[in-house]
Amino acid sequence: MRISTVVSALAATVLVAACQPQGQAPAPAPGTPTTTTTTTTTPTPAPATPAPATPAPAPTPAPSSGQSAELYETVTGTQMMQILSEVGFDATLGKDNEGDPMIEGRIEGFKYTLFFYRCKKQEDPEPCMDLQFHSSFANDTKANYAAVNAYNRDNRFGQAFFQENGEIGLDMSATLQGGVSRQHIKEVIDWWKVTLTNFPKKMGGGN
Repeated sequence: MRISTVVSALAATVLVAACQPQGQAPAPAPGTPTTTTTTTTTPTPAPATPAPATPAPAPTPAPSSGQSAELYETVTGTQMMQILSEVGFDATLGKDNEGDPMIEGRIEGFKYTLFFYRCKKQEDPEPCMDLQFHSSFANDTKANYAAVNAYNRDNRFGQAFFQENGEIGLDMSATLQGGVSRQHIKEVIDWWKVTLTNFPKKMGGGN
C-alpha cells in the first residue's frame, strides 16, 4: 500500500512538470516546503550636481582723469611758475606794490604780467583765487576808440582799453573759485597766448 502511494505521487509530479510552460520552473511537489528569496536592490545615487561656479569679481574701473585730478580753488605764485614751466614758458616771480604775487614773462616775444587777486595774505606763500593777465601795446597805428570797441565786441577773450600813457592795454581774467583742474589752468594760459599773439594783427599795432 505505501509503495503504490509513492508511485502515484511521483506520477502526478511528472504529469505536472510536463504541463508547465517552457521556461517556467516546475511547481514544488505537494508537501515540499518552499523557500522565498528576497532580492534587495540598492538604488544607485544620482550624480551630485556641481554647485555653480562663483563668478570672479569684476575689476574695479580705474578712476578717470576727471575723478582723480586735484582741484585748485586757489594757487600760489610758485605753483603758477611750475604750471607755466610745464607748458614751456619762462617767467620771473616777484611781488606787486601790495605784496601779492606777480609774474612777468614773455610769450613769443610779447611781454606780459600776471597779477594775483583775492589772496590770503596771512598765509605764506599766499594762495590766491583770481588771476589777471596783462600786456601793453604801443598805439603806432593811432587806433581810435571805435577800433578798440570793435575788438571788444568781436572777441570773447581779452579786453582792450586805452591806458593813461596812450598805449593800448590788453587784459584777460580768470577765477579758480569753485575749484578747477591743473589742466584747466593750462588751458587758460593757452587762451592767453592766443589772445596776446593775435592782438597786434587785429589792431595793427606792436609792443
